[in-house]
Amino acid sequence: MCKRVSDEMVVPTPGQPVRRRATLTGVVGRADGRGVPELTSATLQFEDGTTIDTVPPPIEGVTRGAEHVPVAFEYAEFDRCPICLTPDPDSREHVPPHSLGGSVLTATCERCNNEFGSRYEPHALAWYENALGNARVSGSTVPGKRHAGTYLFRLGSDGSIVLFQQGKYDKAVLDILSNGDAEITYDPVDVERAKLAFVKSAYLAACVLVQRIPDGPKATTVREELLAAREHPRDAPFISGPAVRALKIGRNNGDAHPGEIRLMVIHADEGRELGVSFNRRIIVDWPLDPLYFQVSAPRLPVIT
Repeated sequence: MCKRVSDEMVVPTPGQPVRRRATLTGVVGRADGRGVPELTSATLQFEDGTTIDTVPPPIEGVTRGAEHVPVAFEYAEFDRCPICLTPDPDSREHVPPHSLGGSVLTATCERCNNEFGSRYEPHALAWYENALGNARVSGSTVPGKRHAGTYLFRLGSDGSIVLFQQGKYDKAVLDILSNGDAEITYDPVDVERAKLAFVKSAYLAACVLVQRIPDGPKATTVREELLAAREHPRDAPFISGPAVRALKIGRNNGDAHPGEIRLMVIHADEGRELGVSFNRRIIVDWPLDPLYFQVSAPRLPVIT
């Protein structure tokens, strides 16, 4: 099903109108009922019978191999909020966020759940699915900039840029795009906020896995930086703390497995490292001290 993606495509190729009507004839990666609005690939058939395949933009960076460690991330509830240590947390926490297919794995205090959910997790979702948020379209045929919702950014096999529209939008956008003279503006993803949200999910997943709120130096520092992010002024530019910045985040464009959390051993130049994988699409460095594999969770491998 692709009910959250419109069949209106913006395909700006040389010599063709900005907007062309197409039908989705094949979709891969659209989750069904798990709250993951991503699109791994799609085939479009245009009115003239031609077709193109679309894929996410290529990923830049260093490729690493990784292996799955067969352990289970099972629900764990603590007597304090795992982030701010407020007693008796009662807010159901999805790990990763529900918008990324997560399930309730623990409980945090209401403030931690709400503040991260409204201020950081939307950026994580936009980065995850290569989305252009709060898009506005303007052109010569309609005055002013018109709200266009969100566009999923993909590349076509013919070299075109394909934007899949999702969410509510001003119907005047269709008139602007049909004319072929259009300008699209959007809000860029705040990568710092997106990373902070993923680190928060990895930290909570790690707490669940070791079945306790960790108190080692690394975990304590990560927790303090998460709390500082919660208190950060909403309208001020955000830069995460050094402990969060030091944690690496990787991604791939393979098929997603919504809701799946895995412990991974990553093969790096410096040796083997641990990471937490979400949906088989995102992997975050292990945010706790390595000592916890020996003291708190002897069933896990010791990574040296």
